[in-house]
Amino acid sequence: MTDTLSRRRMIGLTVGAATVALAGCSGGGDESDDENTGSGSPENESGTGPGEEPSGNDSEEDTETVAEEDGDGNDTEDDAAAESEANVVAVGPEESPTMFEPETLTVESGTTVTFEWATDNHNIVVESQPEDGDWDGQAEIENTGYTHEHTFEADGEYEYICEPHAPDMRGVVVVEGGMDGSADDSGNGTDDPENPTEDPTNSTEDPENGSDTDSTQ
Repeated sequence: MTDTLSRRRMIGLTVGAATVALAGCSGGGDESDDENTGSGSPENESGTGPGEEPSGNDSEEDTETVAEEDGDGNDTEDDAAAESEANVVAVGPEESPTMFEPETLTVESGTTVTFEWATDNHNIVVESQPEDGDWDGQAEIENTGYTHEHTFEADGEYEYICEPHAPDMRGVVVVEGGMDGSADDSGNGTDDPENPTEDPTNSTEDPENGSDTDSTQ
């Protein structure tokens, strides 16, 4: 009888110890699960995974910047083309074959003017120009498609005609904005109070030391 009770007690203790051990393992697993399901990595919190690229806003801004730069370049080219067209004189245009168009062209010094023959049997003979002018014109008669260019440097008026259609066919190129060739030397003269030729501070006579100083040297 005593042996039977002892065996039952041993079995009970063994079962109890096993139950406690299983409970401990189960609790440890819950804590691990809690740790794994805790706060995510900064990458997950920001909404961007390790393989994902950032938002495309930066790319859109870069595209807009490039488009603006291209637009500025086109504006510059358009301005240059417009300026080039403005410095063209049509020689005998079809609607007015015995005229220069425009009859009077005003340009800045250093501008190259292009004369384009639009009809046949025209030339350019220079009647008058500034003293420093060097334009020879185009004395030979030319036909449609011919072009003549000249860069006007000296300020003043350049009057010219087409001999076969004179005196009605005449034109003028007015050049302005250049140097007149006269130099202003008033600031470099000897009478400039700021740059006197004689410096009183460098005088050879010293009023404080007098002639005795020279005699002792």
